[in-house]
Amino acid sequence: MTRDLLEEHLVYFTYLLRKQGVKAGTAELQDALQALHLIDPSDERSFKTALRGALIKKPAEREIFEKTFNHYFVADWKKQQQLEHGRKQENKYQEQQQMAEKELQFKGESLDLSREEKEVYSALSTGDQDKLKDFIRETEQGKKVDYSFKPVLENLVKSSLRYWKNQVSQVPQRPEPVTGDPAWDWMLCSPEGASEGNSLANTDFKDISSEDIPQAVALARKMSLRLAKMLSRRYRSTRKKKILNVRGTLRENISYGGYLARLKYSYKRARKPRLLVLGDVSGSMQRYSGLVMTFIYGLSWAIKEIECFIFAEEISRVTSHFKKGLSFEEVMQQLGDHASWGKGTCLYHALERISADYHSLLTPRTVAVIISDTRTTSLDRSLEAFRQFQNKVKEVYWFTPLPGEEWENYRSVREFERLTTMLPCRRLTDLERVFSKKIG
Repeated sequence: MTRDLLEEHLVYFTYLLRKQGVKAGTAELQDALQALHLIDPSDERSFKTALRGALIKKPAEREIFEKTFNHYFVADWKKQQQLEHGRKQENKYQEQQQMAEKELQFKGESLDLSREEKEVYSALSTGDQDKLKDFIRETEQGKKVDYSFKPVLENLVKSSLRYWKNQVSQVPQRPEPVTGDPAWDWMLCSPEGASEGNSLANTDFKDISSEDIPQAVALARKMSLRLAKMLSRRYRSTRKKKILNVRGTLRENISYGGYLARLKYSYKRARKPRLLVLGDVSGSMQRYSGLVMTFIYGLSWAIKEIECFIFAEEISRVTSHFKKGLSFEEVMQQLGDHASWGKGTCLYHALERISADYHSLLTPRTVAVIISDTRTTSLDRSLEAFRQFQNKVKEVYWFTPLPGEEWENYRSVREFERLTTMLPCRRLTDLERVFSKKIG
């Protein structure tokens, strides 16, 4: 491979890393390109070490690097074979989605089903698919059944698919659209080149099996403690002469041939934000909120001013559970005994209660994190309560497990997205990336 071609590959490799959340910008790419002139690129060990040293700055990014490197820097025939396999998987997936849309129709019009619901239908046996189609056809041919019955039928079909979801062994799922190329998305989500922990960190919470929950809890704890350690020593650039920024100084003086003509300094961040966390523990959010609370539990070691509430029909302050020095298992056992766990959602009640009973927590320094799928009773009243709550704090970030491509399908998501920052919260890697970027 010529050096020009190698540099071209390196640019695209860095692009793939950046798409997966690695903070590798122009400066890191230049460092990597310069490193190529100091090593023998044919020596795989030296080549990999040089790229890792230039492009990777955090331990959390190392596994992404390893996985992507093992897929990208392989023989051309093997990479093309993997990409072709990824394209076939994408085509098969799209065909399954189109088949579900074509077969599940009412009076010639497709039912309004989500991507995940179509995935469940595709995983059903031919016999179960025929049963569902027969049910739709018999309903369609019923007496006095006109087009206005379609929403009722859609709800019945959705309920059936929710039931079958727990019965089928494997549901075909499309990987998250990360790189912009579906073939690469399929290839990067494959287990080859990825450790078990990294695979679990990139798995949707809802797809983590009961057997893997203990490992997921341990991984979330590990990731949050790693982030907590990073936050506790975070530095910012400053013109005041306090702490020498060695990395920034070396980079600033490259043009001077290594002579330290200009020095860069940093100061330690003096104050962390006050963090207010509201976790929805209603029926549809139990698994998501449980793992997010795992993450929050670890962050509490770095962010001392942290207040936690869980809510469904009622709301309860659970900060004390995080401050008692209990193990996570003991914390979750106490939270699991809460009366609201698994019930319906009443967001306006939670926000109004906090504003009334805990108003001292709502300050211009408070960053609020709401973990919910936005589904709530009395949406209009909840929107008004949210506006009043939002005006009393510095910032509100809303974490939702709903796939981004489905946000437009829910009025609640559309309304809240207009008011605040809506962020995906489906995987542990999502949490680590968002907290390090937004909260840290």
